[in-house]
Amino acid sequence: PIPCVPWQSQTSGQYQRRVHGIAGFFVGSVANSEDKENDLYFVDGYSNGNLSDNLTSDHREYGEGGERKKYDFFGVLTVFFPAVTGIMAGANISGDLQNPSINIPRGTLWAVAVSMVVYAIMIVVIGAIGGRGEQDGETGTHNDLVIMTKMSIHESLIWIGMYVATFTSALASIVGAPRVLMKIAQDDLIGMAARLRLPRHTGD
Repeated sequence: PIPCVPWQSQTSGQYQRRVHGIAGFFVGSVANSEDKENDLYFVDGYSNGNLSDNLTSDHREYGEGGERKKYDFFGVLTVFFPAVTGIMAGANISGDLQNPSINIPRGTLWAVAVSMVVYAIMIVVIGAIGGRGEQDGETGTHNDLVIMTKMSIHESLIWIGMYVATFTSALASIVGAPRVLMKIAQDDLIGMAARLRLPRHTGD
């Protein structure tokens, strides 16, 4: 028989792979050589004016024929917003915390702070080492949706990180939803949910 691995252990291993992906990106940003075919300047991008060019906005139109759409700040925000919703995972498992009233605010603020610092640094580095590319082209940060795979020291680290991030987001929902429902039952908010008050002997 295959032994059951607690979901916490699985999540810990997945977070380690995500950290490896981020670390691989930063190492690649200074270790890789210039690749003009893909609009990648790497270290030279800090001094050749690429970073200063990318500090200003350049919202472009995308699409084909009459379906072209120009992205604005809020259009880009809808792409970024899901990346910071993972902090809700901690609130969803509040019933397992020793002191939820202290642990949740502290953990949430730390998660937001660390995430924003990492994201901000990555944005600056990407803006420095990668060019925007031509309108309707195939290279550059505007056109290549997986350009980080070319920036990393090894592209497999980014692919693994993306798949793991997707899986952990799904796992957080699968694990968190039953615990929220259990707390609703324990507080007698829904009478018919009374049988859900107690977890199984495994703690699930």
